[in-house]
Amino acid sequence: LQETGDLEGARAAYEADASLFPDQADGLYRLALLDLEAGDLESCEARARTCLERFERPRDIAKSHALVGDVARVRGDDTAARAAYEQCVALFPHYEVFYKLARVCERLEDEAAAAQYMDLHRRWRRQAGR
Repeated sequence: LQETGDLEGARAAYEADASLFPDQADGLYRLALLDLEAGDLESCEARARTCLERFERPRDIAKSHALVGDVARVRGDDTAARAAYEQCVALFPHYEVFYKLARVCERLEDEAAAAQYMDLHRRWRRQAGR
């Protein structure tokens, strides 16, 4: 539903998933993404933090850290965004998050870290075939 543009239907489906599987985080994570897209940062962050508690696989925990970082970045808190993104890549390196880290470090005027993260972005992106 989400991929076809039916965001209302997708939200209803993810809410049903979250109700049917209250200890799981997949539906909750997708709801958090919809919240971010809708600009509801409070709800997005709350759901993402709950996902951090529920997810078990490092890759899933990492994507939740990245989402917390996205919320912090939108709020203009680059220090918190950097910390969340660094937690993400420590668990599961991903070229998109290295790029976000490079940009956040530039805004924080940490040019050495920005250059390092941009280099990692390029390397991981090549490895992913992108």
